[in-house]
Amino acid sequence: MQLDRTPICITLDRPRELRFNLNAELLVRAQADAENGLLQEVGTIHNPETGEEMPRMDVHLANLRVYLWAALQADARARGDLLSLDAVGELLDTREKITQALSLVGAALAQYYGGGVGEAAPRRADADAPGHPSHGKTRSARSAAKGR
Repeated sequence: MQLDRTPICITLDRPRELRFNLNAELLVRAQADAENGLLQEVGTIHNPETGEEMPRMDVHLANLRVYLWAALQADARARGDLLSLDAVGELLDTREKITQALSLVGAALAQYYGGGVGEAAPRRADADAPGHPSHGKTRSARSAAKGR
């Protein structure tokens, strides 16, 4: 199977390439809040069709910063830059950039875990890996995060 390795780029202070690899995954494991992925539960919402209370998810900003920082390390090293977590936080200076970063980090993770760029999440078997954005979530919370 040929994996899609189309570069995933984000424009922050300059165009930067996001790349997940083993080094990035290890950085995430060392720095991220292991109880959450890119999304966190912030309450519940009532599903009128089923009558169920479902988790309401929102961006876990601290983890988004870690995932983005990890994904930008190869690009920074290739240019001889040092990129800190705080520097990445400074680059995310608008809500639009945060939303774009969430989408593109998800695409880079999908590439790394073997999915296509357009897929929202890696294969189910990888969802329990600590570097995965759904790590620590129950299946129903993952489904709710995907809008199902």
